[in-house]
Amino acid sequence: MDTDLNSRTVGIIRTLVTSPTAIGLARLSERLDCTPRMIRYCLPKAEAWLASRGARVERVRPYGFRLVANASLRQRLLSELQNQSPHALKLSVDQRLSVLSYLLMSTKGCRTIDELARATGVSRTTVRKDLNLLSSNISAKYGPRVGGRARKDQVAVEEGVD
Repeated sequence: MDTDLNSRTVGIIRTLVTSPTAIGLARLSERLDCTPRMIRYCLPKAEAWLASRGARVERVRPYGFRLVANASLRQRLLSELQNQSPHALKLSVDQRLSVLSYLLMSTKGCRTIDELARATGVSRTTVRKDLNLLSSNISAKYGPRVGGRARKDQVAVEEGVD
């Protein structure tokens, strides 16, 4: 069984593999800069990926989670994570919105839907849906053939914040 991994799940796996002792949920979420709820949501996929490769995540109360694997298996897991193709890694919705907003704000002109789809690694339909979500936050405009761009006044506001 091969599971598609997003960057957060890869971070969880990498942290578990490199941690010599049990690591708590709060510490894991702090290292990955996300909430404990996000970790709990991604943990089953990480456990499934590790189980398919012969490793097991053990819950150690009250300390947290620990990876049960010998040193050679840990090294093999790390090398597999490093050699994994970038197409297998999926961005979460929040990460895609961050990439889209950066691309739209850092460009003076328009970006085509195809350019945005290549940058985020998703389909054009998903880019359109993400642009709809994004338009409520940064006043993004897009047309059917043109692509997307941020309004000039919005870019000025963002530049003033930096």
